[in-house]
Amino acid sequence: GKKLKNGFDFYSAHFYLKNIRFIKTLAIGDYQIGFGQGLTIWSGLMYGKTSDAVNIKRNAMGIRPYTSACENLFMRGAAATLGNNIFQFTGFYSQKKADANITQTDSWNADEVITVSSLQKTGLHTTPGELANKNAITKKIFGGNISLQKQKYSFGITGIHTMLSAELNRSLSTYNQFEFAGKELTNVGMDYSFLFHNFNFFGEVSTSNNGGLAYLNGCMIIPDSKLSLSVLHRNFQRNYQSLSANAFSESSMPVNEQGFYFGIKAEPIHFITINAYYDNFIFPWLKYRINSPSYGSEFLIQINYMPSKKFDTYLRVREKDKFINNNSPDEIDFIVPVKQINYRWHIGYQIFPSVKLCNRVEYIVLNNNPQAKENGYMIYQDLIYKKTGGKISFTFRYALFDTQNYNSRIYVYENDIFGASSILSYYHKGTRSYLMMNWNITRWIELWLRWSQTYYSNKNIINAGSLSEIQGHIKSEVKLQMRIIF
Repeated sequence: GKKLKNGFDFYSAHFYLKNIRFIKTLAIGDYQIGFGQGLTIWSGLMYGKTSDAVNIKRNAMGIRPYTSACENLFMRGAAATLGNNIFQFTGFYSQKKADANITQTDSWNADEVITVSSLQKTGLHTTPGELANKNAITKKIFGGNISLQKQKYSFGITGIHTMLSAELNRSLSTYNQFEFAGKELTNVGMDYSFLFHNFNFFGEVSTSNNGGLAYLNGCMIIPDSKLSLSVLHRNFQRNYQSLSANAFSESSMPVNEQGFYFGIKAEPIHFITINAYYDNFIFPWLKYRINSPSYGSEFLIQINYMPSKKFDTYLRVREKDKFINNNSPDEIDFIVPVKQINYRWHIGYQIFPSVKLCNRVEYIVLNNNPQAKENGYMIYQDLIYKKTGGKISFTFRYALFDTQNYNSRIYVYENDIFGASSILSYYHKGTRSYLMMNWNITRWIELWLRWSQTYYSNKNIINAGSLSEIQGHIKSEVKLQMRIIF
């Protein structure tokens, strides 16, 4: 209540122009920006390996208005792209407050933060600790991009400089000793793309001012209308540093990783599509919870069958092999192999023109070591109502899940309100339900209402020991959003 008297937790606004004479794009306020393959800067959300096995190339978005509810993945300031259809120049500046874990403040002025140990990205401000970290520092980012674009090739150079108002001084450990520490960081990158017959070559190389280097190169090949191939090689040095990168990688950041990726998409007969990929990766240096250089691989195959617009189904098998610390209290930490296999069957069918049902079954098998084996499953039923030309639509889900613990969690996508993205992890034993309504009240006003609830049949306390602890086995959430278009 004390916080609401000053307004809401997060506000966002933007002014955006596009294709006005020599001004290709202009954004004032909140915006997103991305160039090349994301090694130098990519402020928006982007997924890595997906069931679309061949589509691995990033198509640079340049400047885009920010319309999401996340408080971190955007820039706040001004950006503009000037030029023509061949040569373009982009300049951008951003300054905004950022959440950070405070470790030291000024002895004379407690409001002045001197040192932080990490930058927070959750956007949550629900506990005293999270509230204390809110808007702890100021983050400035500025830079530019020069690009040359023709019909069959493009080339670009991007530079970015990041300034923090407080010293970023991480809790030093062996594995993270090469990560960025300080107040200022500079990154410069070059990207390319060109077409040669049925081959599309692309890539980017980027460096940080400490000398760290990261690069990736890929190729997408279409030898036949029913066959597509892709290959990508990446090498991210352990001392490459970036606070704004978001590139294709196994890890969350493009650092300390080498790998080869191969993907294929084929349509052997009508109505059937096969997607498959194999990714082999190496971590030359230590990682969090991996106290040794390690390696791993991932394989996926998915077979889709879609005989009509009213019916579609697919089968998927995904296997990932990697290493992790044994975490035994009685032994010295050493790494042990972990194998995870996910089996999924999904089916969707239109029972009426305005009603669609979707079912999914997913089963997971996790081998932490030869003596430990975990498994779990998830089943859900979706009911989707959307009438053509209608103003109201509904989405309802009821799910059952049963896994042994968090290690054997199953990730599931959920529909959410406009501007929000929900990928939840189902674990332990229970049920999950949500109901979402979207109502186009008028041409200018749109309303979302979402209710969700998780019931745990084997837990009496949720988030035990934390400040968000719930005494009971039910966790509920309600979201309400109105969008007014001027």
